Amino acid sequence: MPLTGTLETLPLHELLQCLEQYKKTGLLEFQHEKSTTTLWFEEGRISGFAANDPPSRLGQFLLSRGRIDEQTLQRALSLQAETGDSLGAILIDSGVISEAEVNRYVVAKAEEAVYRMFEWTDARFEFNHDSQPDPDLVKLDLRVGNLLLAGAQRSDEMNRMRRTLDNPNIVLCHTERPLVKETASSDMAKRVYDLIDGKRSFGEILLLSRASEFLVTKFLYELCRRGVIRIKSIEETAPAPGTSEVCCKLAEELASRGDFDAALDILNYDLSKHPDDAILMKTLSKIEAAYLAEAYCKLIQPHMTPVTLCDRDSIESVDGLQSEEFYLLSMIVNNDWNVESLVQLAPMYEVDVIRSLKRLLSKGFIKLEEPNSAEDQAELQIDKAFDEMIVEDNTQIDRPE
Repeated sequence: MPLTGTLETLPLHELLQCLEQYKKTGLLEFQHEKSTTTLWFEEGRISGFAANDPPSRLGQFLLSRGRIDEQTLQRALSLQAETGDSLGAILIDSGVISEAEVNRYVVAKAEEAVYRMFEWTDARFEFNHDSQPDPDLVKLDLRVGNLLLAGAQRSDEMNRMRRTLDNPNIVLCHTERPLVKETASSDMAKRVYDLIDGKRSFGEILLLSRASEFLVTKFLYELCRRGVIRIKSIEETAPAPGTSEVCCKLAEELASRGDFDAALDILNYDLSKHPDDAILMKTLSKIEAAYLAEAYCKLIQPHMTPVTLCDRDSIESVDGLQSEEFYLLSMIVNNDWNVESLVQLAPMYEVDVIRSLKRLLSKGFIKLEEPNSAEDQAELQIDKAFDEMIVEDNTQIDRPE
């Protein structure tokens, strides 16, 4: 029988200590907000990891380190869709990165995600000793004792830093004090520093950096402490919360009338206050699925290409955009990607990408275009006919005499 519960009733450190003490082997799965995180234990040691949230994906991790660019990732993801091979294997075969580097980054990505779990205030978990590990789990070798020590130190640091950077709507700006030469020599540090422009919020910088929330927060905190940057202003907006039953009922009523955006806003806000609420999670998943189905059917189809209606040079001066909208608009201005590619490349959940694109459409910042018509369609038909010929030819060859 599996062991189930929440981190509110059984804190993470106690749960991990218990599995280590009794040398348990099995699968520990967490549901936290929209993400699922899996740890594989062997004799009380953490030996495997998997997660489905965007920051945990290898492609996003490599982008944050400046190891690949978005064009390289998009080509690799397209090839992955055709072949089914792992992203790491594709990047290795194409000569973009070595096998040793991929292995190192995969482990670093997994360890970073494990440490991020110590920032959770609540999540549901289930440990099942009868489960078998997925062969695609990232192989780790972490002792729980070492993990708990590092996790506690990291949690203490994060709590201290959040006393300064306590709101994602805080706006940061530079002071007259320059960035020291040693810090400016780091590509990642320079990239984060350059995102500070007196307009972007702390939350926007975290999103655009694509890097670890902890590392970026620590870097910005140190810059604040040393007077290199300062907090410019705070903007706060928050609807009044209600019980999960009331929120779900209201959200379902709104969704039934076609007002999916309002329904999702209510559910996401309430979920941020009650991340362990199973009723909220179930309702949110259902309404997100309905929203995506309608959006793909009626408005934003995966093969369409968003085209900006803003001048490339004036995008930085665009006001009134949310951080996700600004990020996607930047991607659209600089690239010729369709909706499906944007969903794959953005460090966001699919529903958030589509909602942001819809808002950009309604605000008149972008339009959607079909593929290049006749020539592209003819090429697709030729490819389809060729595939059918291959299938037919193979069938004839394999037919017994």
